[in-house]
Amino acid sequence: MPKYTQKDLWDLYKTLPEELKRAIFSAETAETLQKIYERHEIKDEIAEKISELITFVFLGLLSPKEFRDALIQEVKINIETARILEKEIYRYIFFPVKPSLEQLYGEGATPSFGMPFAEKPKEKPKEDIYREPIE
Repeated sequence: MPKYTQKDLWDLYKTLPEELKRAIFSAETAETLQKIYERHEIKDEIAEKISELITFVFLGLLSPKEFRDALIQEVKINIETARILEKEIYRYIFFPVKPSLEQLYGEGATPSFGMPFAEKPKEKPKEDIYREPIE
């Protein structure tokens, strides 16, 4: 990730939707992240790097779709841990502000996990050959 000056970040912050501005400095966001870090025994220096990446997502500098790759490359955590952290961070941090993130990054900016539910093809009811006709 490129290095940004505090002025650059502050200028970006001023252009954000109100929901994202609140999320960046929210005590609720901080508490939720702290619980995630404790649950996965994330050390302070790593937690600080992850929090910085989350802030970059909120500021429009890092696409939510690139978040897992950034966890692996920037924070240097293994793929499995990155996958688990990504899911929890999406669920508890990014999902509550999903409309604002989509406004910032465009529709479909936040990936959905797992395969989407496929519609079953409609089948015509078949005649049951074992059933006796009703007369």
